Amino acid sequence: MSPFEVRRFFTLQSEDRHPLRRRFRSRARLGAALQLGFLRMTGTTLDAFDYVPRPVLDYLSRQLGISVPELTTLRGLYRRQMTLFMHQRWACEHAGFRRHLDEAIPASARESWLPRLLREMSPGPMTVLEWVRRPPRKRSKKTLDEELSKLWVIRDFSPPQSIERIPVQRLRAYARRMRRRRPIRVREVAEPRRTLEIAALLTVLARRQSDTVLRLIEMRIAEVWSWAHAVARPAPRHTMPEEVAAALARAMDDPVLTDAQFRDQARALPERVNDFETPGVMRLASKWV
Repeated sequence: MSPFEVRRFFTLQSEDRHPLRRRFRSRARLGAALQLGFLRMTGTTLDAFDYVPRPVLDYLSRQLGISVPELTTLRGLYRRQMTLFMHQRWACEHAGFRRHLDEAIPASARESWLPRLLREMSPGPMTVLEWVRRPPRKRSKKTLDEELSKLWVIRDFSPPQSIERIPVQRLRAYARRMRRRRPIRVREVAEPRRTLEIAALLTVLARRQSDTVLRLIEMRIAEVWSWAHAVARPAPRHTMPEEVAAALARAMDDPVLTDAQFRDQARALPERVNDFETPGVMRLASKWV
């Protein structure tokens, strides 16, 4: 991490220091400030057991007027996991993540996401979340119909087009986390992380699903065009080989040949030509007699 990034994201303003002093005791302020800075830099909280750069701890400690801990891991900063979760939630609320979610998606719509995603579909023991995450199967009209149904279902959730202060790369990272979670574990994710991951998943799926449907439609159009071209293609026309045509022309211009001799030569001519391909050539040559 560069010195510029440390100063840019971990500098505490007065509106940051006052809530820290009011909310937390001196020993806990460093962890909360660390979560706030990391959230501003990456769009996500710092998870347990991650290494914390020493320059970041030194910079935050000088601003808070406290000593720097010797251990530079979250295990050294937090003795209780509940304290870690409390700091992460406070950082999200202080950074305005919940406010931006309220602006992007109405609360009534967000509250309906979880029960609708965990609803089991019929037939088969599969939830809506598992179904919309499933990649398309083999290329067919049935697959196209299924992917279109997924697109309408995802759009019915009213996913946000974008969420302010969250880069696209971080939004995709949130979506990958929710994509990998088993449905039974989704309820265990604490708020607001759960809502944020669901919003990111729906946003990313809405974009990708549109591309998937358009790609399948293009493939279907290409298949229909190939079928129509094969049906409407005219039957191949038989052509007379140049050797046969030249021999017939010479025989026609020969004043010595009688009509009977010309007919005999015309009938025997295709038998002496070896480079014609279709049986129709012989019939075509005979027609000139």
